[in-house]
Amino acid sequence: MASPADFMDVYDPRLVRTSEKVTDAQEARERAYEESLREDLATEWCLPQSFANPDQTLRIDGLEQASIDKSIPSSNKGYEMMMRMGWKGGGLGPNGKGIEEPVRGGADRWDKGGGIGKQEELEWYTDENNIERRKMASEVVETETEKEKREVLLEKETKIQESVIEIISVFKCELCNKQYKTVLEHAQHLDSYDHHHKKRLMEMKASFKEKREDILERERKRNEKEMAKFNLAFQQAQQNQAGSQPTAGSLPPQSASEKAAAALPSEENRQAIKIGFGGLGQKAAGKKAKVGLGVKKKPQLAAFQLDDEEEG
Repeated sequence: MASPADFMDVYDPRLVRTSEKVTDAQEARERAYEESLREDLATEWCLPQSFANPDQTLRIDGLEQASIDKSIPSSNKGYEMMMRMGWKGGGLGPNGKGIEEPVRGGADRWDKGGGIGKQEELEWYTDENNIERRKMASEVVETETEKEKREVLLEKETKIQESVIEIISVFKCELCNKQYKTVLEHAQHLDSYDHHHKKRLMEMKASFKEKREDILERERKRNEKEMAKFNLAFQQAQQNQAGSQPTAGSLPPQSASEKAAAALPSEENRQAIKIGFGGLGQKAAGKKAKVGLGVKKKPQLAAFQLDDEEEG
């Protein structure tokens, strides 16, 4: 153990003399510091308690160990604090009906993360009498009462769903084929660009379809009129041709070349034939000209009329 004499030459560097002139106050401070240093060095030096073994450094001769089996004395600071807060030695709580004894529990309970009542809960779940295996679907047998109850609930849910569907059916847009659940959603859809765009598109298609049907109907009526006129002219031509031809017994037999030459139209009739590419009326005229070969045309059998006459 070092003696105090070994540390006599140790001085505080702040007290080192910087000049030859030293005041009396400064000398007094130096002497006081030296005396305090001698007193400190005279005592036995030891490490702090954090570096030493608590069993060797802690003195418990005058201490009293706390326990939940023994109430705290009136000299305890906590006891005095509770008395000042209004506690009168009864149970806890504003009415004094709370617990009077502290919650018992060992250190192992708090280390496992348990709280008040947690240990009892774990013991209940781990008890063999309370453990029950969950039954499989094949093991569950439905009783008549459970079956009736299930059917009643199913019927009730079905009615609720049907009523809901009927209620929200008024919020369906038939044009867009979209169903909504609230009035706000339905109103927003009716004001949207998508709804109006589809509405205009359907109206345009309906208008085009109506116009197309009208055009086809007018063409069909015009074709029927022209076909009727064509059939009438064809019948008149056949009648005139049959009346102008001689009987078969009065004519001498003809050869094949003579028959072919007779079938060809004459030069006058050839010049009268005209071919046009203007329209349906001109095509009909060409057909009627071919049919009327070799037949003298009459004004009352004309197959072509003016547009005003056709409409009449």
